[in-house]
Amino acid sequence: MQRRIIRVGLSGVVAAAGVVSAAAQEAGESSFEAVRGIETETTGPDGAVGDGSPVVGRISLTQADLRRLAGIERTTQRLDRSALAAFHRGLMPLPDLLDQTDLADRTDLWIHQIRRDGGEQAVLVRQVRRLRDVVSHLESFNQPNSSGWRADLALARWALSDAEFRAAAAGGDEVAAARSGGRRAEFAREVFEFRTADAAIGLASPEAVLRAAAIVVASPSADSNANMRAQRQYFNLADMNVEQTERWGLLGAGVGRVDRIEQARVHRDFALLRASLDNGEASISARLLARTEAQVQSAFADELRFFATGAASLYDVAETWRTWSDMHLSVAEVAELADLASTGEREEALDRLRLAADSISDLRGRHEADVLFVDVLETVDELSAMRQQVTRSENYLQ
Repeated sequence: MQRRIIRVGLSGVVAAAGVVSAAAQEAGESSFEAVRGIETETTGPDGAVGDGSPVVGRISLTQADLRRLAGIERTTQRLDRSALAAFHRGLMPLPDLLDQTDLADRTDLWIHQIRRDGGEQAVLVRQVRRLRDVVSHLESFNQPNSSGWRADLALARWALSDAEFRAAAAGGDEVAAARSGGRRAEFAREVFEFRTADAAIGLASPEAVLRAAAIVVASPSADSNANMRAQRQYFNLADMNVEQTERWGLLGAGVGRVDRIEQARVHRDFALLRASLDNGEASISARLLARTEAQVQSAFADELRFFATGAASLYDVAETWRTWSDMHLSVAEVAELADLASTGEREEALDRLRLAADSISDLRGRHEADVLFVDVLETVDELSAMRQQVTRSENYLQ
């Protein structure tokens, strides 16, 4: 369960906490020439099918497919640039930056996997470069007494170490991966320590502490007992987050607003769902899926209602939908659970999210990044389906 409480390490995003640089591969626009397809008896002498498109396993990518992938890739690159610019201008907090660039990175990785063009390592390398820039930016700020600065700097350093770990592991450099993994675990503990200290004096919310605990879980050390304690700590904090948010709701505090209560419950139950999936507990998973689905649908509807009155941002609404999408992705490979997922309702919710994004005409500030975040979210189901086709084709050929 270690890496699954976090949305893919930052890449994970951190679903409980929140990965790639703005520099884009312009070669993506003419990518069908670069695709190295797996030739089968259906291909011609140049490795293409009848219309000249490359073949991936037994899945042929048409020129229209490749243009579509290149267009999505350009959108992820715009999202990366826009989010980073908003962060540097002080308009986007670090956790939001990591979340939005994580989506861009994950989408880029999927595109390379679908095209089979070997570009995954370049994505990881660009991610490392961007996060070095973020760390440098926060270090130059150098305001130890500023609210949350120490925790944010530790979070940025953790994200960089996590990116370096994954880049080294993907490149087969075991020594560098081990070194980065050790730093990652150290910075994860710092993030939790600083967020907990901030929460004690009212400078961090229980949700922020929960996200920090998720980072510790996603950064296992060599001590298996410590890793087990981190997992128990996360679930205890998830329960506490629900209880405290509900208590504030009874007192009429804004942090106890109905959508905040629902989100707290979603965070807890989604983590429990993933744990039950890891343990192969199908009946428990089915009950948790039904409960979490109801909660996330309610949270989305309330977020959208608050967005209409200016009490919630587009990013708030989009992030709730993304959690819903991640939930469905997590059960997609379990047939008896995939059939239970409320796909139709989620697709309808995406249409409503699109309308909310289209209602924003002033793209100054961080609005452009938030709208681009929705643009990329719209491609998740499409890319997931293409990626599953490629995976099934590879399994067929083995």
